[in-house]
Amino acid sequence: MRKTAIDFFKHPQSLYHELEITLLGYQNKLQELEEEEKKLEITLLGYQKKLQELEEEEKKLEITLLGYQNTLRELEKEEKKLEITLLGYQNKLRELEEKEKKLEFTLLGYQNKLQELKEEEEKLEITLLGYQNKLRELEEEEKLEITFLGYQNI
Repeated sequence: MRKTAIDFFKHPQSLYHELEITLLGYQNKLQELEEEEKKLEITLLGYQKKLQELEEEEKKLEITLLGYQNTLRELEKEEKKLEITLLGYQNKLRELEEKEKKLEFTLLGYQNKLQELKEEEEKLEITLLGYQNKLRELEEEEKLEITFLGYQNI
């Protein structure tokens, strides 16, 4: 409600009363705002405390992260060492496989030579049997000659 200076002089009491009511309203509003401010300050303190806790947790997590990164670097170094070791083992395995192939060829050569020797042995045994048979024949012939000579002497 807007009052003019004329109204003020005509009814100063009502205008004063109106101003008092308005002042009381403003005081109440100011008190409400002050209470709200206190609540907001308490809330702000809570948020600040929570922020501080979160910052501390962040620091802990950063330290943990650094630890994990160090562990990861160590594991990567170990992995490289193992890869090098594995390559060494693979090379050694290839060498052993090549050696095995050479030994297999050598073994095959020995087996072939053994087979040849067995065949030669069989031939020699047959020849020996032939000689033994011939020797028996000769011995029998000799016996017959001796017998024949014996008969001639008689």
